[in-house]
Amino acid sequence: MSDLTAPNNQQNQPYWADLRYSETLAQKLSVLHELDMSLNASPMVSLKFKDDKQTTHIASPPGFLSATNIEALNDQLDYIALNYNEKNAASAFLQYRGHDVKSEISKLLSKYFAQDKYEIAQRIRVNISLNEDEEDLLMRCRRDTRSRLRQMMKAGYSVKPEYDKRFHQYYDQIAKRNGFSTAYCYSAQDLETMLSAHNIYAISIYDSEQNYAGGAVMGVVNGAEHDYILSAYNVDVPNSGRAVLWYSILQAKAMGASILNLGGGIEEEDSLYEFKTSFGGEDAAFYTLKIVLDEELYRATYALNDDEPINMKGRFPAL
Repeated sequence: MSDLTAPNNQQNQPYWADLRYSETLAQKLSVLHELDMSLNASPMVSLKFKDDKQTTHIASPPGFLSATNIEALNDQLDYIALNYNEKNAASAFLQYRGHDVKSEISKLLSKYFAQDKYEIAQRIRVNISLNEDEEDLLMRCRRDTRSRLRQMMKAGYSVKPEYDKRFHQYYDQIAKRNGFSTAYCYSAQDLETMLSAHNIYAISIYDSEQNYAGGAVMGVVNGAEHDYILSAYNVDVPNSGRAVLWYSILQAKAMGASILNLGGGIEEEDSLYEFKTSFGGEDAAFYTLKIVLDEELYRATYALNDDEPINMKGRFPAL
């Protein structure tokens, strides 16, 4: 596993720059054609269209592996513009979580593509600011969450900066219960391979009798921002899910992060989103970018007539 404190020669690169993480993630995609690690901003994958032996779709892999500044996004768009013909790509999909406003992203996209060939949609993720001491972080939580966390502390929960192999048992149970897609169903070996990558770290939570209650996997994006990637907990133990998130917040702070990115909900402002914001989380924008690269190829792939509008709403494309 990665050392939690010692620097390494990939210290300044995001966790997804390590092939052990990105390749494991990409291999879960049933339509994966190839993985390209030439960009530090984010790995890029090309995916085969369903029932089509030739046409591909270029994308950043699922999860948090998205550009974090406008320069990195520009590199991705350069990559797409230079490679889509060779890859026979009809479309592309990117996510972006930099601080630039939508108009700036559109301005950049318009350098490469006609305005009717792309769509930018704003989504919400949840960030936890870590620039306060532990008691202040606790006071920022909503009353119900704060009360549950205090009960948890009295019950004697403790945290260790390590990966417990029983994590997979709980993760597998939650994945099956919630119907996770294949892309997010990891084997025990998948998890251990991902955790051997640079700038990935794990924590484990134990109750007062040192029974394993759950844990989390987190990744370093840069010195300031860490990602809360995966979590799992014993659903039969009260407050274990809250314990995992709370101690993840404290561990990220101890690691020197000033922001912990929790991601968003499954849908906008759903119960998962509400759970994350109850820990004092604040809304932060991220954007999805959908691009039609080759209209003729796209229409042929989906059997669209020349006068039919191209719909970029919902899942794009329907691989």
